[in-house]
Amino acid sequence: MKQALSRMKIKLLSYFYKRKNRSTQFGRYTVLFCRANITNSIVGDYTYFAGTASVNNCEIGKFCSIAEGVKIGLGKHPVDFLSTHPVFYSENTCFPYRLKNYRVNEKVIESITESERVIIGNDVWIGVNAIVMDGVTIGDGAVIGAGAVVTKDVQPYTIVGGVPARVIRTRQNINCSWWEFDVDTLVDFSSNFKKRL
Repeated sequence: MKQALSRMKIKLLSYFYKRKNRSTQFGRYTVLFCRANITNSIVGDYTYFAGTASVNNCEIGKFCSIAEGVKIGLGKHPVDFLSTHPVFYSENTCFPYRLKNYRVNEKVIESITESERVIIGNDVWIGVNAIVMDGVTIGDGAVIGAGAVVTKDVQPYTIVGGVPARVIRTRQNINCSWWEFDVDTLVDFSSNFKKRL
C-alpha cells in the first residue's frame, strides 16, 4: 500500500513538473522526480530526471537516466568578437538596452550561433552535476561520469569522465535497438539477457 502511494505521488508530481515545461515534448512514461527546467526539447519514452536538471534545446532518447544537477545546452558566447556580452549580438537578450542595432556589422552577427541542438541517444546515463555543451551528440548506451564536462561528441557505448570529458573505456555493445521493442518483448528480453550473452 505504501509503495503504491509513493508511485502515485511520483506520477502526480511528475505530471505537474512536465506542465511547467510546456515548450518540451515528453514521451510516454517519462518521470521528473524534481523541478527540472527543460525547455525547447524532446524527451523519449521512459526517460527520467532524478533532480533539478537544466536542459535547453535538446533531443533525448528513450530509457535515459539524468541525475541531479545535470546541465545540458547552456548556450554559447562568441570569444572572437568585441565582447562575449549578449547586448552586442543577441536578438533574445533580456537586457532592456541593445547595442546590436547601433554599432555592429550585421554580417558578423549572423555568423554568431547562440545555441546548437544537443542530441542524446537511447539508454544514456548522465551522472550528477555533469555538463553537456551545445552542439554535442552522445551516442546510444553511453555513460557520462559525475562532474564531467562534455565538449565533444561521445561515441555509442562509451564511458567518459573528467574535465574536459575523455574516454575511460567502452561498454559491451549489444548490437540491437532493444529500446524499440514492445513492452512484452522487452520484459522477455531483459529476463533472459544474461543467458543470451
